[in-house]
Amino acid sequence: MNFKLATMFLTFLAVISTNAEDKKPAPADHKQPAALCVAAQEQMAFQATECSNCTNNADYTRYLEQCKGGSVRSCYLAAAALCQCNLDAGGCGSSTDALRTCVDQNRKLAQEMDGN
Repeated sequence: MNFKLATMFLTFLAVISTNAEDKKPAPADHKQPAALCVAAQEQMAFQATECSNCTNNADYTRYLEQCKGGSVRSCYLAAAALCQCNLDAGGCGSSTDALRTCVDQNRKLAQEMDGN
């Protein structure tokens, strides 16, 4: 994977992460008890906040800066860190299986850059 492709991939992930906070909660089912509705809204608010914080994650930002400096290994690690943050936040609108795959594959590719 070349630097330009890695950068495009990271940009795509950042857009996905940022767009998660723009999603509006679905209208409540009038038959649903109010307590469940409130709990669901609180969970959605928590997840939106956590998801929007992923682009400020310390590992992600550190690796992203190194990636911008030309380190392809750091591009993989930045992608893995962003996917892990989204996974830890509940998925952020992405499939948890896809996020796990993203973390695993990008960590593996970073290790391959080390020659391990």
